[in-house]
Amino acid sequence: MAFDEDNIRPWGLFLQDIAKEVKNEEFREIKLILGNKLTARDRDSISEPVDLLELLEDKGLISEDDTALLRELFRKAEYTELIPRLNEYEANRKKYLEKVSMLAGRRDPLFVGRDSYIRTILDFFKEARHPGVRCVCLWGMAGTGKTKLGAETCTIYAEMWDNPKPRLVLVDLNKKDSIADVGMAFLSSVGKPVEANAFKLHLVYDWIRSCREEYIFLFDNADDLLKPTSLAKDHFQNMLKQTLEWQQNSNIKIIITSRYAGKFPHLDNHPNFKEIEVQSLEMEEAVQLLFKSVQQDPRGNLPVKGQQLITKEQAVRLAEHCGNNPHALQAVASQLRSGKDPEAVLQLLANPMKMELVLNDQSLWGLGPDTTQESGRESNQVLKCLGVMFEDMNPNLKLHLIRLAVFPGLFSQTWGLKILSDVDQEGSRRQSQSKTLEFELDDVADTSLLLRESLDIFQSVGRRDARAKEKFYSMHPLVRCLCLMKVEADEKMKRAFHSGLLSFIDECFQILRQFTAYDDEDACGSLQRLEKEKANITQYLELEMHKTFSGKPHPLTKYLPEYQQVLRRSNMARESDILTFMDRLMFTKERSKFFVQRAEAAKISGDMPGWVNHQGWYADQELQLHRYHEAETAIANPLSYCETQVAMTPDLREGYSQCLYVKGNLLVQKNQATSHIQNKRREEGIKVLKECIQVRDHHLGNSLVRARSINALGSAYFKGKKYEEALEQHKLALELLKTVTQNHPEMHPDFSFYLMNIGTCYHELGYSYSQSITQKEKGRRYFEQAIRTYKNGQEALRGIGLDETSIMGTMLKNLAMTYCEMEDYKTALYYADRATGIRVKTLGDDHPDVARAHYFVGSLYMSLGDKERKAGNNIFDIEEYKKARECFDRALIVEFNVGYEQRSEDYSDLKEDIERLFNILDKKREWQQYSLQFKVQTLIHDYVRCPTTASLHHLLEALCSKPDLTDMTLTIRDLNEEFYSTLKAKASSIKVQTLKLHYVQRPTPASSQHLAEALCSMPNLTDLTFESDLNEEFYSTLKANASSIQVCVLM
Repeated sequence: MAFDEDNIRPWGLFLQDIAKEVKNEEFREIKLILGNKLTARDRDSISEPVDLLELLEDKGLISEDDTALLRELFRKAEYTELIPRLNEYEANRKKYLEKVSMLAGRRDPLFVGRDSYIRTILDFFKEARHPGVRCVCLWGMAGTGKTKLGAETCTIYAEMWDNPKPRLVLVDLNKKDSIADVGMAFLSSVGKPVEANAFKLHLVYDWIRSCREEYIFLFDNADDLLKPTSLAKDHFQNMLKQTLEWQQNSNIKIIITSRYAGKFPHLDNHPNFKEIEVQSLEMEEAVQLLFKSVQQDPRGNLPVKGQQLITKEQAVRLAEHCGNNPHALQAVASQLRSGKDPEAVLQLLANPMKMELVLNDQSLWGLGPDTTQESGRESNQVLKCLGVMFEDMNPNLKLHLIRLAVFPGLFSQTWGLKILSDVDQEGSRRQSQSKTLEFELDDVADTSLLLRESLDIFQSVGRRDARAKEKFYSMHPLVRCLCLMKVEADEKMKRAFHSGLLSFIDECFQILRQFTAYDDEDACGSLQRLEKEKANITQYLELEMHKTFSGKPHPLTKYLPEYQQVLRRSNMARESDILTFMDRLMFTKERSKFFVQRAEAAKISGDMPGWVNHQGWYADQELQLHRYHEAETAIANPLSYCETQVAMTPDLREGYSQCLYVKGNLLVQKNQATSHIQNKRREEGIKVLKECIQVRDHHLGNSLVRARSINALGSAYFKGKKYEEALEQHKLALELLKTVTQNHPEMHPDFSFYLMNIGTCYHELGYSYSQSITQKEKGRRYFEQAIRTYKNGQEALRGIGLDETSIMGTMLKNLAMTYCEMEDYKTALYYADRATGIRVKTLGDDHPDVARAHYFVGSLYMSLGDKERKAGNNIFDIEEYKKARECFDRALIVEFNVGYEQRSEDYSDLKEDIERLFNILDKKREWQQYSLQFKVQTLIHDYVRCPTTASLHHLLEALCSKPDLTDMTLTIRDLNEEFYSTLKAKASSIKVQTLKLHYVQRPTPASSQHLAEALCSMPNLTDLTFESDLNEEFYSTLKANASSIQVCVLM
């Protein structure tokens, strides 16, 4: 599979080819001929002919379309053998450009004036000197046709290839403002969708690295990512930089469109990244587009019969009014096609009075503070033109356009028809003839203020979606902002917009209900449809909480009807299945934002059941993040409110049960000071969870939240080592999940967790019984049940495409541990190896769990080695011991890399097993050297309070006796003067190189003087950081002793 070499010989390869033909003598002569075109530095930097040619290219002296200097050099150097090669290249280049021009606009006759952009992108994509993924960012003001340019380039690029053709894939980045959102959209587009709770960035990288087919991606509408105020811009740059580094993936090309320039400092000079500003059309091109648009029937692409409607002079004047903007030009053309006299249109455009209101508020354009003054002026001109076209529309079509402005981006014909149906205050739909509405929707699109989107060129990888052939539309941001301005000024339009918003909210709510049914056997297709609707659902959720996820007021909130009216249509507090579904849709921090904002909006509006419920769900997210104090605080007031109510409504009871769920889990999970208190709190938590289950059983019946409550009760029993009770509850949760999902539990993410919990209970029961001489057979049966359960979980995860995720890693690790307890170490090693590979992929090389995984594999090799040793084999010939040592070394490196505070719970066991291995191999001298690694190098002592005199001396003597201690952090509180004076006396014996001091309270003047003198006496201190407002005595003493202090870095 390759480009057609007859038509598209890569320029870089051509330069390399002719450079090989240039001999040393000709090379020297060519440099002389170039004369002052080369500086002295240029001459010193080039040693080969190819370097010279690339330098000339960098200086802009030669290019694909400008080979005159090459011809002159060959002629003057009398190097005539290369002239025919140059003639051949120029002839092929001409044929290639003719082919590009022929293909441009073949799919869309109204695509004109962009040949130079297409040539630039194609030349960049076929450049072969720098292998790897290649990326172009198209940016420019609104309405310049960046998306259409990207789509046409994709089509032409594919046409230039022999079979099989490249796959063309659209990745819609509308309302994607985080790198995780981008990654999920990308995976969905290539047929590998994942839920939010399973997403890891490495899944994107793994797909790109393993891709061997030719792909071209259009990352469309990246405004939210690339605007100057975006918090995700740097992360996106890092993702691109990482992607462009993989040289083996030259088969992947990316086009990004945005109103904003990327301005990525780390990609400025990257050979595989290019930014191109897309500007308005040249006047000649604008006139050509206007003529074509007037003479085309947008539905059938057939010429309109009759005379030419406008003269060239009129076309020029119209183009000037439109700022040569393609979108505005097509809107004007729609008026002319409908029979409007060109002079009448010109008169409308020349009348500023009609547009005074439209031009008032720049913030409504969606450009806001991120727009430049220049683009603001250009957008102003385009907006004026669009406003005139709007004013001249059929009144009924105006209202349709206003209703459709509720969409944040792309929408299907089905969606559009639902929005165009009127909704009264009770929510009943006006029964309209569907065919009539279809025709009216097309009439709106004929005005060019609504765009028809041709998505047929893009392939939906892996998707089995009946709607794939459906018509799609979009509204340009400028048109949408124009509609919002009109809503502000006209009461009838405001009512139409209200109607559209109600329909939008209603349909989003129903879509979420459909997704939570979990009765779709095509899990992949279901997730892809969810991703496809994500922009709409995200806007719906923002409307629900009256704010954007960035915390700003949502611009559409002021157009919403009264809260209670919305509540009758979309009461999420009553829909526990939708609230649990948020795990699949959003990340934990986003869910926290949503629930806390939704709770606040509910309370302000007097919806106390909604407030209680959403506070409970917010607390649940904080619980998942192990922020126990925040979770406890979140449910305190809602629980108090519920307990003061004489009677609770069903909605309030549901919120109460959610708060009980969180309270019960808090009591079970939160660590306590002693085991006695821990056990007592756990029993209290079990009682609370039982009450929660009882409330949910009575109020909700079979539901996902009740299944989760039962599962939580099982986990509470498990923590108390009541494994049989735990097993019973986990089985009940699984059976309930099967009922709720209509016997498709594998479609739900909780399924694998419930199976793993059941398997873990079987494992612990197996271990308990296997310790008894008389119960070993019973223990073995439990172990076998654990293995079967884990393998069922494996199959379930594999079936929904989660075979390389962290949950699969945990499942495999548990399976290996069960085989290990059964002393089947070889089988255990097989699964442990696979689990470790997944751990490294999902967590990276340096993570405590990765250290534990390496250690576990090493311990299995150790056990196999022990078997070999007991069988009489020579210890120095046992390969398993060597492999155990390798695994232990890897684990130890990770433990050191993650740092003292992050070391895994297996660290002590790891040290003991390493020492045991050295003893087995009788390497005591080597162990003495190896064990130096375990000497304390870092000490972190939080909140050193005023100790007794004796303990004070013990502490400082300990610091002095640690020769390997290089890094020390002390958080000091309420220490007396004796501490500082003793520190000063012993400072010369303290070997630390890096010292960080954090103060809760300022020291006394005398203590400050002692501290300063102590720091100046530490012989190895090079880096010093202190966080405190220290007093004058400290700084004056430090200044007096500055010549003796060794510090290189002071912070």
